[in-house]
Amino acid sequence: MPMNIKTLAFLLLPLVVLSACGDKKTEYPQEVRTNFIGACMAQTPSEQMCGCILGKIEKKWSLDAYTKLENTLSEAPVSAESLATVEIFKTMAAECTEGK
Repeated sequence: MPMNIKTLAFLLLPLVVLSACGDKKTEYPQEVRTNFIGACMAQTPSEQMCGCILGKIEKKWSLDAYTKLENTLSEAPVSAESLATVEIFKTMAAECTEGK
């Protein structure tokens, strides 16, 4: 199931709440992870896919860095930065589908 900008923003919105800077190798707080998985599974029935996407997000961005990106997705009008972020998320979802 392809994801659009609104779907991605909805799925990733729970991550806005908590943050920390730098390249992060650890998981986000459990509450954030639970919220993300729940929101994601409302859009796709695969918990494995949702976990894969979240894992890629956690590896790529600290919670603080992600929060800043997430905030760009909720801004209107849509910025070039938010479109680039959406493309990154689409790539992550495609990689998860392909098993990468």
